[in-house]
Amino acid sequence: MSAHMKSSDITRVTHSSHRTVNRVLRLSCLTGSVVQRPLQAAGRPRLLTALNAAVRRFEQKFYLT
Repeated sequence: MSAHMKSSDITRVTHSSHRTVNRVLRLSCLTGSVVQRPLQAAGRPRLLTALNAAVRRFEQKFYLT
């Protein structure tokens, strides 16, 4: 799209902000794709899922009463 239109024209046609259009054009030029990669969770992966933790919490309450 940017090969034929100015970024200000793209902004007007798509009803997007100028910053968004510039970011997408920059991503397209740098990576060949405009999809941002999701952030990776920092730190160690969890050993327990939320379901495992809930079951353990339930078992502790059940055995303590």
